[in-house]
Amino acid sequence: MVQRSTHPPAWYPDPEDPAQIRRWNGKAWTDDVRPLPDWLRTLRLCPGPEAKVRRTGQRLWMTSAALLLIGALLMIVLGSADDSAERVDDQNFLTLANTRCAQTETAVVSPNRQPREGVAEARRIEALATGWEAMVGDLRALPLDPIDAPKVDRWLRAWNGWTSLGREYADALRADDQVEADAVLRRSQVENATMTRFALVNGMDDCLFRTG
Repeated sequence: MVQRSTHPPAWYPDPEDPAQIRRWNGKAWTDDVRPLPDWLRTLRLCPGPEAKVRRTGQRLWMTSAALLLIGALLMIVLGSADDSAERVDDQNFLTLANTRCAQTETAVVSPNRQPREGVAEARRIEALATGWEAMVGDLRALPLDPIDAPKVDRWLRAWNGWTSLGREYADALRADDQVEADAVLRRSQVENATMTRFALVNGMDDCLFRTG
């Protein structure tokens, strides 16, 4: 059902199923849904438009929260800040950036999607980090309206922190130090939230990476 709304395109609590979140495209609810993570149930989420959902097929987003570099897909802290803090008006930048993210998905993420164990997993994470570092460098070089530069810079600085933590995680795996690996995962959540919220608010679906 289409409804006039001031709600921007984003993920909101599903109006018909509180156990999941659903994508609002700015005009109508879509069929894109994801399970609501257990840790997110204790947070107050920004309510979405009050509209009935026309049900067709549902596609669940299946992830494993135990793997590094998947947390970004779960850290959807809706309502934690005003969308305007992340919303970019330069549509040319968003298009080019989304295209560059899609290239990274094809060249780097897809070949390294299958989780491994021990040193092999460390190498997989390092390959992902290297690919993402190259992507961030290219994103910084894209033409951008100066008024949007501070927002994009915050997003890319979060990416830098994320890839740095990825390398720390890989080091912990090489040392067989699961305690440190778990600590790195916990520290990564701020970057996860920043990266994911920015991509969702700006409709950059190709910059949301599923790695396992």
